[in-house]
Formats: sequence, C-alpha cells, structure tokens
Amino acid sequence: MKDEITKLLNISDYDYYKYLLNQDPIKNKIDKNKIDYLISESVKCGEDEGDKLLKKYNNQDIFKIVKEMNLDISFTHSSETGYYGYFEEPNKIVIYNNSVEEAYEFFKSETDILISKEYIERVVLAHELFHYIEYKKPDLFINTYKIKLWSVLKYTRKSNIAYLGEIAAMAFANKLLGKDTYSHILDYILLYNLDKNQADIFFQEITN
Repeated sequence: MKDEITKLLNISDYDYYKYLLNQDPIKNKIDKNKIDYLISESVKCGEDEGDKLLKKYNNQDIFKIVKEMNLDISFTHSSETGYYGYFEEPNKIVIYNNSVEEAYEFFKSETDILISKEYIERVVLAHELFHYIEYKKPDLFINTYKIKLWSVLKYTRKSNIAYLGEIAAMAFANKLLGKDTYSHILDYILLYNLDKNQADIFFQEITN
C-alpha cells in the first residue's frame, strides 16, 4: 500500500485537477483546448477567496474564522460512506467523524505521512467552507462560466461545469491552511474504504 501512496504523492495538483474534469458529467462537452484555462481560473478563484478570508480575519485558525462567520458546524456519525462532510444551505457545515477517523487510521497504518485527525477536520472544513462561499457569491468564475449543451433554432441550453467548484475548493483549502491538504489521497481513502476495486480503478486512472 505504501508504494501506491508514494505514487499518489507524486501526482501534481494540476494533474489531479485534469483528472477531475475528466470525471465531470458533461466532460464530453468541454473543449480540450480550454482545459488549462479552466483549471487556472478555478485555482485562481479558490486562492483569491482564501486570501480574502486570511486578510479579513488576520490569519486566524479556520475554526475561529468559521465561528466569526456565524456558520453552524456539526460533527456527527453517518452510516453513509463516500463523504467526509457537506455544506447545507444556508449556513451549515456537517463533518462526519467516522470518515475522518477512518482517514486518520489509514494515514497512520498505511503511509509514512504524519498527519493529525484535527488537521483532516480542518481540510474538510476548509473544503466545505468554500462551497458556502460558492453559494453566497454567484458572480464567481466557477458559477458564471457555462458551456453550451445544445442549441435548437433560437433555444440554447447551457450548463455549469460542476467540478470547477471542486478544483476551486481544493485550491482554497491549500491557501487557507498554508500547506498540502492531500486532497487526492483523501479521495482515494474514501474509495478504498467503500470499494477496493473502485479505489484500484481510481489509482490506475490517475497514475497512468
């Protein structure tokens, strides 16, 4: 297992973002020539929002920032698998204790990465905090950029690219926490605990 984790650690953020766009529900409609642009603008979106919060709240710990923003944080156990938490409109963030604990135990037993359970909580919180910002700010690039799905006569259907928000959230978390958030490894752990075959497919796709 440590060999797999070592290979995942060698995956750059950019390559993981490319992989995510290739998982988007409307991936076949995305212009391949715009991949670099979409990633760059989404990362910039996330980093800019992270910079704004750090400046506004004087580089405080993320839990203090969220408290000052009057967001409701709930820690709970869930029978669901495949999630670390979620943002619920209008201002609630839920973090699944069991998923965080499972990720922590995986890091401890299967990797040489020294990481605390509290840090994983901060990563999840930062990610979901961005989704709150995404909800509150409809003018963000990730919300305004749309691609055409189809056009018939004068009727045109356009859609957002869902995974731009995930890319921005990861960049936001990196900026807010100031170091590697191991996003792709956390995603791998979720899959591994859910379905080892799916985790292997994920590993093969992202490393090849």
